[in-house]
Amino acid sequence: MDKSTTISFSVGITPGITYQLFNKVYLYSNLGNIGYFKNENEREDEISKSDSFNFNAFTKNLNFGLFVTL
Repeated sequence: MDKSTTISFSVGITPGITYQLFNKVYLYSNLGNIGYFKNENEREDEISKSDSFNFNAFTKNLNFGLFVTL
């Protein structure tokens, strides 16, 4: 049985706007993202590593949402 260890890390920024509808109620929208992803996978006799950057500013990633603060 092979033993493997995987370590993954990612960080990203999603630009957007937030609008206060009522006290503690907000509408938000964001478009695209900018991000970084790192992955390391180690097996008994093999190590693989990958790093990637992502930039996406297209409308297919246009999101809307509503949130309430307590």
